[in-house]
Amino acid sequence: MNYSEVADLKMSVLPMLWETFKTRQLAKQTDRAQSFNRYVDEGGMSFCTRQRLMLCMLS
Repeated sequence: MNYSEVADLKMSVLPMLWETFKTRQLAKQTDRAQSFNRYVDEGGMSFCTRQRLMLCMLS
């Protein structure tokens, strides 16, 4: 497996997925968005913060 290629592909898709999630879920405060926010509030913050920062840097 070419891990570098897989990482490049993943990094090219993640910003699009995050934008879609923000538009379709977070902006409308759907059940899924509320679950995500609870996850962040209950300790998922460090992981989510890293992911958000990484995605922001890529966009």
